[in-house]
Amino acid sequence: MSEDQTTATTAAAAAPATTTQDAPASEPIQLGLNDLQACIQIIDIASTRGAFRGEELTAIGGARDRIAAFLDANKPPEAAAAADAPASDANAE
Repeated sequence: MSEDQTTATTAAAAAPATTTQDAPASEPIQLGLNDLQACIQIIDIASTRGAFRGEELTAIGGARDRIAAFLDANKPPEAAAAADAPASDANAE
């Protein structure tokens, strides 16, 4: 009986474990500027609804500011030009 248990244990140990890490990824995970903009909106909504305690707001606000600065620095040139155009038209009137 002990031989049967040993054999079963050895067979189970020898069998490769299949996990999601072993399987090759079909697509690399990508994070875009729209995802980061969504994070800012989530932080704004959650803070408006009182989801954070006061002592947490400094760290959360700092992370939000860093994400916003990254988004501003990495805006596509077309979006930056389009954002500037209405402002210059409004000043001309």
